[in-house]
Amino acid sequence: DIDPGVVCTTITGDVNSTSACTEIALAHLILTTPEKWDSITRKWNDQFVLLSSIKLVLIDEVHMIGETERGGCLESVISRMKTIQRAACAKTLTSSEIASSR
Repeated sequence: DIDPGVVCTTITGDVNSTSACTEIALAHLILTTPEKWDSITRKWNDQFVLLSSIKLVLIDEVHMIGETERGGCLESVISRMKTIQRAACAKTLTSSEIASSR
């Protein structure tokens, strides 16, 4: 059974960055494309607390890495998320910082 308390959101190209961040803050599960996630995370320092709270990135079609059409975007997203995670591990967030990101 799926827990009815789990909030899912789908972030598409139709959603602007401000709305996307609001939806991400309220969600437990985020579904999006590499291209949209690339757009959202480009200025990750502006949304550091929110993005650093992400604990798992599950990638479908990882075989795209190295492809000329979409591979570069996927590689960038993976690399950026690893950088955000490293930065999050190096910084201790206060409970008020975490609360203000939601």
